[in-house]
Amino acid sequence: MKKIGVIGIGNPNMGDDGIGPLLIHRLYASRLFGDTVCFIDGGAGGMTIVHELAKLDTAVIVDAGDFGGKPGEFRIFSPEEIVSLKRFSGFSVHEWDLIKTIEISKVMEELPEQLHIMAIQPATIAWQPKLSKILESRIPVYEKAVRKLLEPYCRNIAECIN
Repeated sequence: MKKIGVIGIGNPNMGDDGIGPLLIHRLYASRLFGDTVCFIDGGAGGMTIVHELAKLDTAVIVDAGDFGGKPGEFRIFSPEEIVSLKRFSGFSVHEWDLIKTIEISKVMEELPEQLHIMAIQPATIAWQPKLSKILESRIPVYEKAVRKLLEPYCRNIAECIN
């Protein structure tokens, strides 16, 4: 049986950056997927995500990402479609981004066969333990989008889409 996972990345204490972990916890709590899908709280990301990706055949990564959209908008990207504009000093082990994680996973030949990245345009990234009102209001939309992404890989979840 293929291993399917949803990885939520982000810091829940940094406003909209916490959307990834919040969504995976909500989807897990819904019990719509039974044991078909594993839900992984990837926290702030980093090398631990490389190890999680290695365990999966299909992965959906949910993260706040600035792609120039309107706050609350989301887009689905393949690994080939995303580009990081971050510049790193090289002096801190805390400097990391999702692109670096995917590149390492590729080099190690451990990237899942199917990888989808769901980027959600944040309205606020600031030290606050709650989402902005726009992201909060769109949580059902994001949940439905993740379920739709998983549909081709999971049996018996078509009823979860509507």
